[in-house]
Amino acid sequence: MWRIYILALISFLIGSSQFITSGFLDQIAAAMRISIATAGQFTTAYALVYAIVTPIVTSLTAKIDRKKIILCSFGVFILGNILSYFSSSVGVFTISRIIVASGAGISVVIALTIASQIAPIGKKASSIAIVTIGFTIALIIGVPIGRLLSSTFGWRSVFLIISLLSIIAVFIIIVFIPKVQNGLKSIFETGFKRHSEPRLPSTAQKNH
Repeated sequence: MWRIYILALISFLIGSSQFITSGFLDQIAAAMRISIATAGQFTTAYALVYAIVTPIVTSLTAKIDRKKIILCSFGVFILGNILSYFSSSVGVFTISRIIVASGAGISVVIALTIASQIAPIGKKASSIAIVTIGFTIALIIGVPIGRLLSSTFGWRSVFLIISLLSIIAVFIIIVFIPKVQNGLKSIFETGFKRHSEPRLPSTAQKNH
């Protein structure tokens, strides 16, 4: 059952990467010499790419081993966050967020699929719920954590921390998560709609 919590960690890291920037948009705007409103478009671009890329890639990779897919998509997610850390211009930072979003949505869907397949007998629903909770926790505490870290270590450090934690998660997946074939349909139907359409922070806060 503890392997489910690793998948929940992945869900948390992805959710954090999505919402966390809202806590320090003013710092990003100041560093790149743009308005906060313009900086807010980074979040919009992320949400659009997330919603468009996720269903397409998920469908195209339906017959591929789920473990391989989550490693690849999570690798893309890590690469994007590393690029965010080194970004020094609006263009590069925008590209980095697009890369992050491209890997994030697929990783969440596949994490749900894997959770349903490796769950102990009779624990399928609760395993999926645990992975979902990881994303929900990020939604609730992502912004204040992002603000705290950015104020203490600088806004770039947030992306570095997410990258390092994600790399650790990748090694754990490689060693402890078994290969999983398909099983995608049920997750796609029951969980995908809730996770493939990321909400902008303002909307998300209203829901809580």
